Amino acid sequence: MRIISDQSRLGPQMWQALMNISQPQEFSPGTILQHELTPAASLLLIEAGSVTLRMREPSSQRLLLIDVLGVGDVLNADTIWTNDLSTWRAEALTAVHGHLAAREPLQHLMKERPELAEQLLAWLAGSLHAWRDWLTRSVYGDSETRVLHVIRWLAERYGHPEGRGLRLQLPLRRKDLAELAGVAPETVVRLLGQFHRQELIHPQSNNIFIPDPARLNRP
Repeated sequence: MRIISDQSRLGPQMWQALMNISQPQEFSPGTILQHELTPAASLLLIEAGSVTLRMREPSSQRLLLIDVLGVGDVLNADTIWTNDLSTWRAEALTAVHGHLAAREPLQHLMKERPELAEQLLAWLAGSLHAWRDWLTRSVYGDSETRVLHVIRWLAERYGHPEGRGLRLQLPLRRKDLAELAGVAPETVVRLLGQFHRQELIHPQSNNIFIPDPARLNRP
């Protein structure tokens, strides 16, 4: 697993400031890190491992996978400031090492260092923009484009270099990929076979090898 100490998508200054007011914590796979319909009590700065976010579908009440967080991501950054109830469930997909920052010291830090509050707002705005882009691709792309987008997105964030390619090794099921792409599981199975024949990917039992990530690009 990749481990970082002072860098994230938040930037090194903000990350280190949060590390200074947080406590290290280890979580085993399957641990629930944030329950639905409960307020967030702390931030989780992820230093190693992966976390799934699932939201309940209104019509069927099924929990659907909507995001995967990894090294450098922060859980609850958008909900820690209020007592609003969480609309998703966060669960450790793999063993997770991180730091927990409680609400009270976090609020004190923002008051003492307003420049950090500005950095946090800028990061949240960027995250919302990226999420909007993700939704746009999910809604308007055809199934092939959406599945390719999910594979490329996961590989860029969590893949490990191997030669000229990337190896994506996450314990995600075909059903999980289908939920992320907004397609049926049968469609994912069919498209993975098609992409394999086109030599875009080489799926194996617990990982996917992408020999040339640039070939996954779609408008």
